Amino acid sequence: MKPRAMILAPNGGWDLAYGGGTKVALCMANILAALGYEVMMVSLLALPRLQLEKAHNISLDKRVTISCVHTLEKELSHIPFPIGFWLLSRHASQVLSRLKPDIAIFHDDVSKSVLRAAMAHGASTLLCVHFSYKVRALTPMLAISYSEENILQQLPLFAFVRKHFADLDEIDRVIVDSSVTKRLSEQFFPSQDMRIVYPPADLGSPGGAKDRMIFHAGRQDHTFLGDMLIEAQAVLSRSDNPIQTIVNRPSRAFLRRVRKLERTRGTSSAPRLTSAYASILPKCMFYSHFKWFEPFGISCIEAMSYGAIPVIYRSPYNGPWTDVIRQGDFGLGFSSAAEFADLVEGLACDDMKRNCLSTKAVTRSGDFSLQHYISSLSRVLLDTR
Repeated sequence: MKPRAMILAPNGGWDLAYGGGTKVALCMANILAALGYEVMMVSLLALPRLQLEKAHNISLDKRVTISCVHTLEKELSHIPFPIGFWLLSRHASQVLSRLKPDIAIFHDDVSKSVLRAAMAHGASTLLCVHFSYKVRALTPMLAISYSEENILQQLPLFAFVRKHFADLDEIDRVIVDSSVTKRLSEQFFPSQDMRIVYPPADLGSPGGAKDRMIFHAGRQDHTFLGDMLIEAQAVLSRSDNPIQTIVNRPSRAFLRRVRKLERTRGTSSAPRLTSAYASILPKCMFYSHFKWFEPFGISCIEAMSYGAIPVIYRSPYNGPWTDVIRQGDFGLGFSSAAEFADLVEGLACDDMKRNCLSTKAVTRSGDFSLQHYISSLSRVLLDTR
């Protein structure tokens, strides 16, 4: 009989839709299928299979099936968290009872009831962590910063998570996507041996002329250093040949700040705003990351693969700084708006140094290819059998 595997979707199984976590889960399903497993992916909400494959530019192996409570057509359905959590736990437990998998893989978190069901059927368990809600609930101030919601909106969720989600040290194996995630998780679960496995990025090809542009794609939550970014752009705008900062998918709060700035100082001193991520990314000379906290930061790697030079805020909680560019080995770091502007303006005028750093960035991005991920994850899966 072929070995069987169950993969619970990202965010504790909530959805298989558009996020980067979903793409990682789909890649994992194909890796398991290549190792000879029959794979079932389980979620509360899921896009139809063809739509899911199209959204992530991936073709699922025929040995991969999807089982969900509700199939999405266009938009994500809004299901209240406690109700959705109960529906998901019941559905996942039924799948475990029917499938009796050899391995059960969870993403970010798993409920205590689902974990008990997996263990009762003899499955080995593996948890893949980006920023676990269990860890968030134990570090509420950091978790609240890593969100656009306020404290009153999140505290009920943290109370629910503490009560119903499993601890990380109850699971057989845990893999994390960065040293930042590992360090945060080990504070509370020091007995769990956690291995870093970097997720795969969509790598582009370097080449072509670069525009005098800086791209910022990090989410604008409470860890976003928006004031510093605006100040840096104001400094850059004073040059005779200014470099323009472009911010991808601005939040409503940041959009209001930029529009006000444009009215008071003019458009030249304000960052540009866009939602055209894929078309602008290959053209940018630099990639910036104005955040003090980010568990990983896959958009930084994608920009580097096109030859953009990463200029990253120095912080021990910033994955692009600690893991992607290794604290300056494959890019540059800054701590203030003035330092950022000096670095960028200096490189823009130095073709030789800029080309050298661009080449290093491209080389480093290759360490996050799908092939590297397949190799690293396959070793973990073979050890978990």
